[in-house]
Amino acid sequence: MNFYAPSLPPGTLLSLVLTSILSVAAYVFWSNAIVPAKREELMKDKQPGGQVESYLGGLEEGGEEEEVGVGRNFQRWLFSDWLRAREGKGRRKKDRAIPGLKGKFNSGDNPVLVAAAGIIALGVADGVFGKVRDGFVP
Repeated sequence: MNFYAPSLPPGTLLSLVLTSILSVAAYVFWSNAIVPAKREELMKDKQPGGQVESYLGGLEEGGEEEEVGVGRNFQRWLFSDWLRAREGKGRRKKDRAIPGLKGKFNSGDNPVLVAAAGIIALGVADGVFGKVRDGFVP
């Protein structure tokens, strides 16, 4: 009697390893080169005379009583922490994106964390809906 034994097609393991290596290399480059450079650029732009500083000043000047439209109010909401810091009120303490994890990596605006969560969510959804679609056949 013949039994099916799963086997790995030739080249698949090499492809998986290369994809993993490229993913890790891209993350290391992003984390060690792109993020620090952009943070430094942002720091300079937030100084007097910088683009971000003048943009935040424009958001502050358009007061709440002024009819500036929904877009401007939404922009104020997005930059509320920075506007509050400009007023000298300081930043509010934000909750962690994932409770229990420590460190600055744990942030809802970290693209690596968001992408990983999205991939995991898609995998779980495919597993659940795949079973539903196939009628729970073992």
